[in-house]
Amino acid sequence: MPLFNFLDQRSILTWLDVRSVFITAGARYALRIELYLGIFIIIDVLITIVFCIRLIVEDRTPFDDGMQMLTFIYIMAITLGLFLTLF
Repeated sequence: MPLFNFLDQRSILTWLDVRSVFITAGARYALRIELYLGIFIIIDVLITIVFCIRLIVEDRTPFDDGMQMLTFIYIMAITLGLFLTLF
């Protein structure tokens, strides 16, 4: 007996219900990914702006010592790690 009977109305309606459930779940997952990505981009842009403002106020060139670069990379790595844990 085949898994999907094209002649049985109940079988067709059941597969249509399953298809709509999968489409709904996929749409919610895609929306969640888009929201997380938007939040991640906003946070990274804010961190970069704050870092650049701090450099302008302190009258320094970007990354004039290695510690500033390491701090910036560390902050970006933390935000990336937090973003990846949302999945």
